Amino acid sequence: MVLSLIIALLGWGWAWVGIRSAVRTIEPGPLALTRYLIASLTMLPIWWLRGRQRPERKHVLSILAMGLLGFTLYNLALNAGEKTITAGTAALIGSSIPVMATVGARVFLRERLKKLTWLGVAVSFTGVCVMTLSTGETVGLSRGALLMVFASCCAAGFLLINKRLIRHYHALELTT
Repeated sequence: MVLSLIIALLGWGWAWVGIRSAVRTIEPGPLALTRYLIASLTMLPIWWLRGRQRPERKHVLSILAMGLLGFTLYNLALNAGEKTITAGTAALIGSSIPVMATVGARVFLRERLKKLTWLGVAVSFTGVCVMTLSTGETVGLSRGALLMVFASCCAAGFLLINKRLIRHYHALELTT
């Protein structure tokens, strides 16, 4: 379990640099398609062998929306954004995803947030701002930065839909 966590964290951390490098020679769409074709070919047999359930009809639209936000739009915007901003800037903007998801849970899911959670949101947001300012890079309102903000919003939307569906499905089923 710990090894899986370490691999996931390292992979996620290195992804920003890998994407930035890849978009120099591969367009955003084909890059996203290739990444998720590989992921699908990996996940589908695991899902199939475990005999997991198929989605209920009432959840199909939510699952499609989750896929559109979390896989399609997120990756296209991320890949396109990283054509013009550095991997570090993209990672800094991307680190706001948990904050967006937390605030989104309050706004859209009507979750009550404790004072300590609001403190965490404030500290996280402040940390993103401080890291951005301390890099010496200008994020501004460049096209790449705006695409990365859009990608982060899509990822937060994916998490919010996932949060509602995880009560009905195993994480493997939702991801597959």
